[in-house]
Amino acid sequence: MSLVVRHNPVIQNKMFALQNEPEMLLQYVSGLSNKDRRTVGYLLAKVFLPSLEEAQFWKVFLIFVSYDSKAYLGTFIKAIKTLYHSKSLSFDCWELKSFATDKATVIDRQKFLTEVLVLLRDPSEVKSLLDIFGVCSVDTRLVYLYRAGTSVCYYCLFNLLKIHDGDLSLLGKYCSLLLKKEDRLSKRVASLVNDYFGLNKDLPVGLKRLEPYKLGRLDGSYNSFKYIIDQI
Repeated sequence: MSLVVRHNPVIQNKMFALQNEPEMLLQYVSGLSNKDRRTVGYLLAKVFLPSLEEAQFWKVFLIFVSYDSKAYLGTFIKAIKTLYHSKSLSFDCWELKSFATDKATVIDRQKFLTEVLVLLRDPSEVKSLLDIFGVCSVDTRLVYLYRAGTSVCYYCLFNLLKIHDGDLSLLGKYCSLLLKKEDRLSKRVASLVNDYFGLNKDLPVGLKRLEPYKLGRLDGSYNSFKYIIDQI
């Protein structure tokens, strides 16, 4: 297995010199040897991309990932994780919309959503990202939210189930799926779904049933949802 050379001052300096010219940066990188391109992959994810301003980042993203998503999408997602946790990173930009609408393959969409949804901290970000990638089907939307398994995605899942509260088959399906997960949060959300929609499922020992007055709070904000979840 080839070792990745993580530091190359010549390549790194050239990359930063071209940070405002993403097309030329891609041309430069594409002309390097396989060994040097592996170095570029490391530098992109760990050094170059996390240092960019948001507008610069998305311009470079669109150029590189549109050119070869198989080679670069994973690298850019690594940088997105760093940028999102360290500073504000908005996904509401035309470059991402252009990629999602015109360039991304089915696999690209699945990869991006699977790895980025779990990062998000606000319900509006979750909804916006699913909209950007054209996830309109209720079933598909629920699958992504269920698989993400974070409290904010479960809040969005719960709100989507409320819209379809007459579909007992759908409600029962997701209550059962949540119960099958091993983590405590999923089981608490299953208990919440069970009590809110009156499904009468057999719940694991140790899960508290919600008092009727608390069920009304679930029609409130995400913070109210988190508070109720902690009571189960």
